[in-house]
Amino acid sequence: MSNARALVFREEDHSYWIGEPGVGQRCTSATQVIAGAGLAETKYYTPGSAEKGTFIHKATELYDLPDVDLDEDELDEAIVPYLNAYKQFSRDSAAKWDGIEKPLHDPQLLLAGTIDRVGFITLNKKKERVVLDIKSGSPRPWHCLQLACYQHLVTRDLLLSGVAKQSATSKPLVERYALYLRKSGRYKLVKFTEPKDIAVFMSAHTLLAWMNANSVKKG
Repeated sequence: MSNARALVFREEDHSYWIGEPGVGQRCTSATQVIAGAGLAETKYYTPGSAEKGTFIHKATELYDLPDVDLDEDELDEAIVPYLNAYKQFSRDSAAKWDGIEKPLHDPQLLLAGTIDRVGFITLNKKKERVVLDIKSGSPRPWHCLQLACYQHLVTRDLLLSGVAKQSATSKPLVERYALYLRKSGRYKLVKFTEPKDIAVFMSAHTLLAWMNANSVKKG
């Protein structure tokens, strides 16, 4: 490994590490924070729905990658309507992506996540830099918190890389959206704007760290 302090994703247990897995520092993902703090309802999730969501995400990723020729005839027919919804969104918003399935982390907070899309969309002739999370299920209250975490990670990356500079106003450098793809072939795009969402997420992050340090399990 050329950079022992790089962020590494270990596929076998879906864990993020700064440095070598099992040796370096383990990071907590956004969804782990939300679920661990008891903010996400998980009893309705099934292995089948998770697998379907993974396939939908992969199809949209292959569609967006410029050096990949996606053979849509090979897709499972259950995935096709979701991809069609994504393609329609891409056309409607003139989406241009700088990052596709982009892993990012905050080493100070030991927080990490893989961001579905980072880039620009244009709505009503207004171009915005956005962080986008692709969903194939129903909207949930905690989605705004997940996107607040991703917004934090992307903003940090933009500032450190010099791509953007800190604004003198309260306007965020990157807006946050959830894109809900439907089996009907349609989509719903939701923008989250509540500034308190990041405070709620960071409180959950602190709570989970305290629970882990004190061996407290969710009741």
